[in-house]
Order: sequence, then structure tokens, then C-alpha cells
Amino acid sequence: MRKIIIRMFSMIIAICAVVLTIAPIQVKAENVALNLTVNGVKEYVMSNNNETFTYKITFTCPTNYETLEIGYGRMFYSKEGNLVHNDYILKANGAFISSGEFEMYYGYAIDSERMGRSYKIQIPESCYGKNIELTVIGKIEDNTIHPFNINEYKFGVMTSFNLISQDGGTQTNVAISNSVAISSDGKALARYFAQRLYLNALERTYDEAGLNMWTNGLASGKYTAAQAVQGFFTSNEFINSGISNQEIVRRCYKTMLDREPDEAGLKYWLDLMNKGASIEELLSGFVNSTEFAKLCDNSNLVRGNISTATKTYVKKKVNRNLVEGFVRRCYTKALGRNAEAGGLKYWTNIIVNSATPRQEAATVATNGFFHSNEFLNKNTKNDEFVKILYRTFLDREAEANGLKYWINELRNGKSRDYVIQGFADSNEFNNILDSYGF
Repeated sequence: MRKIIIRMFSMIIAICAVVLTIAPIQVKAENVALNLTVNGVKEYVMSNNNETFTYKITFTCPTNYETLEIGYGRMFYSKEGNLVHNDYILKANGAFISSGEFEMYYGYAIDSERMGRSYKIQIPESCYGKNIELTVIGKIEDNTIHPFNINEYKFGVMTSFNLISQDGGTQTNVAISNSVAISSDGKALARYFAQRLYLNALERTYDEAGLNMWTNGLASGKYTAAQAVQGFFTSNEFINSGISNQEIVRRCYKTMLDREPDEAGLKYWLDLMNKGASIEELLSGFVNSTEFAKLCDNSNLVRGNISTATKTYVKKKVNRNLVEGFVRRCYTKALGRNAEAGGLKYWTNIIVNSATPRQEAATVATNGFFHSNEFLNKNTKNDEFVKILYRTFLDREAEANGLKYWINELRNGKSRDYVIQGFADSNEFNNILDSYGF
């Protein structure tokens, strides 16, 4: 059966931040509450070829936003398309403001370039601060390009819009996110959610059997949105990808927050992963966010929870020669001598064979060497102990203030393990781990 999505009614507004070639763009979705329905529901199931669809959008208009741009949202899959005729009525606090009509051609694949044009509706100053109601009525033109047959085609629509303000020639957008769908099987929103998992978590196009399995499971309620996310991020394909912790975090942002990571957020989650956080622990944090809750609401899905009973990690591909170099360094910095062959092989194998080689390398450096009988039998004094930590974990000699600080910590009752962990958690030691390919 030929599968098509009709990029129809993208007339409706640009929800998931429609990308425009203007700058700067400020996304303020949290400042504008949007209610969007199609024929009164979240996903309308079409019953014949000649139905008329009514989208209703209500929101409170911010001050100084004088244009409402109706454009394309995001589609599921499509190879052909149809012309859709649209009529609109704009009201403010129930009073008529304007009306008009426009046509758009819809139909293309989710990962292809956008087609068609946008349509702009002017918002007069009299609407500022008022409750806006936009009604868009659309109908597929059956006799254009590809006649529509509900028994043959399945399709869906993700709609969105931008509010635009012009200030001294600078254009600013408020992208207001929400989504609705029209389909012949009632699964368009679930299908789109599943497709995003393939594109963002695995970074590949979907296979038909897999897409159908996840779509049916989500649409029927067999899987929550969180269970589907966990299924992708703990799959053999993902676990065996060997991607870096930074890339894992980036894909979490794209998949569950629908955006690239901000600098502070990336650092926060990356630090947790570098300290040994599992995939499940990472996912739990993202799934419990308000942004993911909104994505689930827009997709008409139950959010659910992440099970953290099992701990899964992406299998890292480390270079044995680099690992040996790291172990040799531990010998020279911590013990003050060259590595013997047996010890070098022993510690290298422990790190290489670990499911989490970065965390294992840190454990070898802290517990393996500083808890060894050889080091303990040195009976180092506090000042010399701290100096060795500087050389081992920071790759430099101690500065006066730092040396004094850590010695005082020991004198005031802090354990040596406490001080070791302080050095192991430093950015400088994490940079050393990076340099050896962990």
C-alpha cells in the first residue's frame, strides 16, 4: 500500500519552532499558552475523501507582535501531495477582526526539505493582550496532482505557527508549540513520535517493521512514551554504537527536549556521565522534565517513567596502546617508578575489558594505586601525599594556596580518600582521561 502524508493544513501554525531565515530568533513558548484542536480533538480520524477540517487555535496575544505566520509543521512520510484550500477567520475577545483564504501544496518526507510557502495574517494593535481565536477551515482538492483516496493513503499533520514582531528592522519570533493530526488510522501522532526516536536516538531512517511495532504499541497504550525512549536508548544498536558521552547527552536533548543542548545543561549531564551515571539514570532526568511532558502531551501519549533497576552503558571502544600509556603514567606519578610487565598487563586488561572504561580508569588511579600496599608502605606525610596527588591527577606541581588548603583539610579530620576524590573529580583529571581516549 502506498504511504503518503499530506502536508496539509500546515497552514496552521508553526509549532515545533518552524525554522525561518531570519535573525535573531527568540523562542518564548512558555510565555504564550496555546490551545489547538482539529475538529475538536487532538487527532481526527478521517472517514471519507471529501471532509472539511476545522483547526481552532486560541491564545492571548503578546504586545507588539503584529504578524501571525502560518506555515509548515512536521510531517511523517510522504512521496506525493495534494493542494489544500484554506479559509480563515480571526477574532479577538469574540469580536471579528479579519478573514481570508489561501492555498498550499502539501506532501513530502519527514527528512526532506520543506515545500510550499507560508501565509501571514496581520494582527492589529487592538488585539494586544486580548484572547485571540483563529479558525482555519481546510479541504483537500481531490482533482489536483494526486487524487486522494482514504482507503489507500495514511497521513498526518503536525502544525505550528510563529508570532512576529518588527522593531527597528530587527525581526523577533515567538514560536508556540503544539500539535494535532489528521489520519485514516488514528495513529499519526504516535507514528511521528516513533519516527523521531529513529531519527534522533539512532540517527537513521526507520525500518518499516520496527516503525509499525512502536507505532502500534504507543497508539494502543502498550508502551508509554518513556518506555519507547528507553527501548531505543538501551537497544543493542545504541549500546554498541561506541558514541561518546557528549554525543549521548546531545541525542537525549534532541530526542526528549526537541532542541540542541545549552552549555550549562550539557556540562551538568556530561559530568554525571563521566562519573558513571547509567543510561537509565540519564534518561530518567530528561523524561521527568517539563519539556518532555509537553512533548508527550503534544503527541497525545502517556509520559510514563524510566526503570532504573538495570544499569546500561554504551560500550566504549578504547585504544589498548593509549590505555597502557595511562597505566604507565599512574606508575610513574603515583609510585614514582616504571611499570613492570605483569602489573602493566593486569591493570590494562581491567580497564579495556570494563563496560565503563573511563570510570574504571579513574578507579584504577584512585583505589588501585593509592590503596596499593606499595604506596601505603611509603607512609607519606600529608604534604608529600598532596604533592603526589597534584602530579597524578592535575599533571602539575602544587601551588602554595592549594597545597595549604588540602593539608588543612587533612588536619581538620578529612580522610585521605576524601582528598583523593576531590582531585579525581577535577576538570584537569577529566581532561587527562580525555587525552587517553576514555
